[in-house]
Amino acid sequence: MMEMEINGVRGVMLQELPLEIEKVHRPKEESTNLLDHRHPNAMVLDENDRLYIGDSLGYVHVWDVEVRHGQLTINRLHKIKGKEILGDPINSLNLHPPDNKLLVVHSRDNFIRTIDPKQKGEVIQRYFGSKSSKAMVRSVVSPDGSYLLSGSEDGRPHLWWFTSGAPIGTEFFELSVKGLVSDVAWNNEYNMIAVCTFSAEFPILVYVHEKQDIFEEMGTRKKVKRNLLEEEKDDEEVLSREENEEDVDLKPRRR
Repeated sequence: MMEMEINGVRGVMLQELPLEIEKVHRPKEESTNLLDHRHPNAMVLDENDRLYIGDSLGYVHVWDVEVRHGQLTINRLHKIKGKEILGDPINSLNLHPPDNKLLVVHSRDNFIRTIDPKQKGEVIQRYFGSKSSKAMVRSVVSPDGSYLLSGSEDGRPHLWWFTSGAPIGTEFFELSVKGLVSDVAWNNEYNMIAVCTFSAEFPILVYVHEKQDIFEEMGTRKKVKRNLLEEEKDDEEVLSREENEEDVDLKPRRR
């Protein structure tokens, strides 16, 4: 075991997790490479110690990685072979919060898909618009699970409603570069997004949505809604008066 200290936090590395693992619960004659010598492109861990690894051939390898009595135990669970994702390198993997039951797979075929890991990679939703066929472009799910944000080879970030897959305009980013938007990040605590690009000077841009703006926007929406309700009420009163006048005109007059 090797002790280490990173940024003042001490810890003990029980075992390295490279591709080559000597003691895995499999027959000795079988390959001890986690991905059978494929290139790992993306990884994500869930709260149940499951490690999802996306490789260069479009497979998602699922492993159980946990520490028992100070020993690291690694077991292969299964391999996801989704028909739509096979054959294309996987750029990034994300779990959908808060329950982490769905897996977001960003493939290098200009598609991002939400799949169900328990249903052999059944595609739940598809997201169109982001260009990703040549470079390592990544995406991220918002902490509340409502949105999906992605980089793109067309030099612009792309945003969708997670459940419906409907795109959301990203003009508010005011970002359009000649290179690609390679990666995006979403802060888990604040309304903050970071975007990095391959363009002149390789800028990393951080966007913050201030609470004051949110309150002002909410106030404006309430005011508009209140005005609409008042207008609707006025229209109903006018209509009611007109109907009463018509009823009076239709009554027979006495001579």
